[in-house]
Amino acid sequence: MSHAVVGRARDARLVSASGELRLEYRGFRNTALFREYLVHARVGLAERDYVIGIEHAAFTKRRVALQDGPDICFQRLCRELSSGVLAELGRRVAISDAELASYRAQHSPVVRGRKEPAPTPRS
Repeated sequence: MSHAVVGRARDARLVSASGELRLEYRGFRNTALFREYLVHARVGLAERDYVIGIEHAAFTKRRVALQDGPDICFQRLCRELSSGVLAELGRRVAISDAELASYRAQHSPVVRGRKEPAPTPRS
């Protein structure tokens, strides 16, 4: 499916064949087990709030960087809601370990071969 993201990270729109999806990041909160990201979604006149959670253990075990949390959640909602139907996805969504691994693989820096150090002149 072809789509384009329009707007800032805090207030973005996803334009797809089925219409315009507008996502607004409303912050986060910490619970006992999760960091929960709060997102408001709108398609046409339909509006809905979502809570997308990532387990705290994912951050402490370095499976994902803290600053990547909002992007991971935003991408998940974009995938799920790009059809233009808000009602099919539950209001509370948990990000799986498989999704975190996929995100990490797609966003890891490319490791290039190391250059050999320049030889030191002999005296």
